[in-house]
Amino acid sequence: MLVQGPSFAAGAEPTARDSASAQLEQSKPNVKSLDNFDNPQLVEVEKLTNSILRAEIQMMRYSTSLHATWVRPSRGKSWRVFAYKMTGSTMLNVGMSLIAGSRFQYMNNPPAASRPYLRSGHIVNMTGASILLGGTLFEAVLDKRAENRHAKKHLDLKSAVQTFLDMQNQLDGSLAKRNSLVENCPGLSPSQKEILRVDGLVLRDLRDLSVSEFQYSFSDIARLRSARDAATWTTAFGAATAAYGGSLQSLLSVADREPKQVGVAGIGFMTSGSSVIAAPMLIHWAGHHARFRARAKLESAGVTSRVIAAENFDAHRKELAELIARADSSEKQLLQALDARKTVYDLQNELLDAREETREAIDRHIKKEYHERMFYSTVVGGAQVARGAQLAVAGFKYFDDATKSYPLVAAASTTYIAGSGVWTLDNIQGKLREEIARKRATTTSVHAKLLEDMDDLENMDDQMSIF
Repeated sequence: MLVQGPSFAAGAEPTARDSASAQLEQSKPNVKSLDNFDNPQLVEVEKLTNSILRAEIQMMRYSTSLHATWVRPSRGKSWRVFAYKMTGSTMLNVGMSLIAGSRFQYMNNPPAASRPYLRSGHIVNMTGASILLGGTLFEAVLDKRAENRHAKKHLDLKSAVQTFLDMQNQLDGSLAKRNSLVENCPGLSPSQKEILRVDGLVLRDLRDLSVSEFQYSFSDIARLRSARDAATWTTAFGAATAAYGGSLQSLLSVADREPKQVGVAGIGFMTSGSSVIAAPMLIHWAGHHARFRARAKLESAGVTSRVIAAENFDAHRKELAELIARADSSEKQLLQALDARKTVYDLQNELLDAREETREAIDRHIKKEYHERMFYSTVVGGAQVARGAQLAVAGFKYFDDATKSYPLVAAASTTYIAGSGVWTLDNIQGKLREEIARKRATTTSVHAKLLEDMDDLENMDDQMSIF
């Protein structure tokens, strides 16, 4: 698994999609009558038109398949990450309790405290942070291995861009050829010429929407991947500074009888806590910046604003429907092929509208998740910073007076017992919500919706494959 999209309830799918799909079977063109046209150039126009529509469907299928590949959820990774975090937070709670208990117990008589007892809490803390660090790095290795497997299948982002641009260049060439054929096609009535002209505009709009869809998929994958990597390294940094800049220094202060090292440990914990507070902002920025760069990378592909392309698509579809309604019976042979395309256009429109609703729900989910992460990170990281500050005072100011440093060390540990408790609560509530969403809304996850779109696009392609 590489990156995992959110799961959420986004409402029922539009029923118009189902009705349009049912109409496809009734609107299959009569290929035999098309081949028997007296106008061979018109036959070529019609066949090229249907070939163009199939190419646009293939472009949509490619971007959808690429997106689905990268957001495929992995329950294995989800449970492993939960285990790393729960182990870390639980051991941290135990370690903090041991440290606080030992210092409170002997703060009036420090020499009476046994060294193993004083060291035990620091050892537990360092072990828990090391497990979290090791698990985070292990998942990073698995992610890179998965990316390498995708690269071998040419599903990495660099290969995907080149593949899509090749498809787009072929499509643009076909559109230009069709325009030339339509302009020079003899024996057409004014109504037929207008239908072919507007049909070409619809095809161009669908081309623009297909490019826009790929741009969205490409940039969203870039966002998710960068956010995932940022989360990996901020977690690794926070765990490493807590384990070796904080807990290890605290342990050495006891083992080496160097009280000033408690102050060094305090700096380590303040650094770790600050990184925890900053993590959501860094992750959000990394994802946003990656999406911006990915979108800019595709500007050379002639990407039209999705809003503008969608408005043009709606207007030209309506114009085409009006032309078909006004056409007389002598032009029905031409319309036999057009009917199937028009139904596919309608189905594409329903699919794109449903995607827009899904993306609005994704944006709401991202904002909600960001604010939630900021709250928990501020509480947990803030407690860690407060702990570090008290340890710094204990180590640097009262290094020569254990009766004053012990109460500060005990208070620092007590402070972070609350922080680690909130961390544990956050881990549990997050996993519970994830599992509830998985059981109740598996058909409304990002991955499930993309797979549903793949089925719809395959159905459209099957209907046009008779050409």
